Amino acid sequence: MASSTDPYFVVKEEVENSIANAERLYARWQRMFTSRSADDAEFKHTTEQLKTNIKSIEWDLEDLAETVSIAMREPHKFNLSQSELSNRNDFIETSKQKLKALKDGTSDARIKAKQEKDQRSDLMGRSKYSRYEKLEREIQAENQGFIDDQQQSQQMVMREQDTQLQEVGQTIGVLKNMGIMIGDELDEQNDMLEEMDEEMTSTSDRLRGTLKKLDRTLAITRDGKQSCCICLLLLTLIVLIIVYVSK
Repeated sequence: MASSTDPYFVVKEEVENSIANAERLYARWQRMFTSRSADDAEFKHTTEQLKTNIKSIEWDLEDLAETVSIAMREPHKFNLSQSELSNRNDFIETSKQKLKALKDGTSDARIKAKQEKDQRSDLMGRSKYSRYEKLEREIQAENQGFIDDQQQSQQMVMREQDTQLQEVGQTIGVLKNMGIMIGDELDEQNDMLEEMDEEMTSTSDRLRGTLKKLDRTLAITRDGKQSCCICLLLLTLIVLIIVYVSK
């Protein structure tokens, strides 16, 4: 499985965001395409901006495709499974298809056809809508575009919040595991302390028993010395009596 620090995922997220922005800009461009003339300044600016974004995304996809191609030649070196490589290829192909749709929609041929149509309409004076109707249509289109942009922005914010919540959940899981490990280690240390306490108690009991035996031994020894002294004194007295009587 690929690491969460794999630069592929950073570039992938950038490409996804860039494509999403380009699609929103293309939706706005489409509304302008039907409501404004090809010579409109804002329409021209939006067209150039959209083409620039598409070209930038193409470069990012080329770099991404090259890194995937290198990884496919040595998948074990990069610790990537065939399933992961297949998913990356699928993402690149899907992104290319989205870009192709954007490029086809903003092709020079389509813009040129619009210019020619607008010129014919101006020359023939056959505008489909009156001046006020056209203005109202443009206002409605802009309002709808604003609403669409707001909805898409809210969706992006919600996706970002979901990602942040997932990261917080992962962090909490790590902290929980650390807490469990610390608790287990404290339990082991408590068990060791209890064993040491039991050993110290047992040793103390044996020491007290030994001291009692030693006291009894010393007491017996003291009593024996007193008995010897008494015997010697009695023997001496008997000898003196015998000596005295023999005289």
